[in-house]
Amino acid sequence: MSVLSDIEIKSKAKKIYIIIIALLIIGIPLQVFSFLWMISSAFKDNIEIFKLPPTLIPGKFMWSNIVDTFKTYNLFNNLWNTFIVCAGSILEELIISTLAAYALSKLEMKGKKIVLMFFVGTLMMSSQALVLPTY
Repeated sequence: MSVLSDIEIKSKAKKIYIIIIALLIIGIPLQVFSFLWMISSAFKDNIEIFKLPPTLIPGKFMWSNIVDTFKTYNLFNNLWNTFIVCAGSILEELIISTLAAYALSKLEMKGKKIVLMFFVGTLMMSSQALVLPTY
């Protein structure tokens, strides 16, 4: 309770805080183990993946799995396309936000707070969440 030790916590809030910490203590190792299992399985052959009992560390590292994946699915091209899209959207967001921030700070107009709330709201909203209704 390092963060909230200086603040006087009510008993109900303290119980909620303890429950959250307990869930994090359980959840974080599960997430880390899942990630390690995924990385480990990338270096195993098919027989070793389905072997019982399962092993975390591969008996023989199959580096060819990684090379084959990059060749088969053309991952370098996909990564480059992702970089271009992300860089373009970040640049666009930066330009629009900078111009809007300047206009909202220097100009006096009706509805200034509404426009500001709209911009801040759209910046907080994930682009994936905005695309979801189209499906």
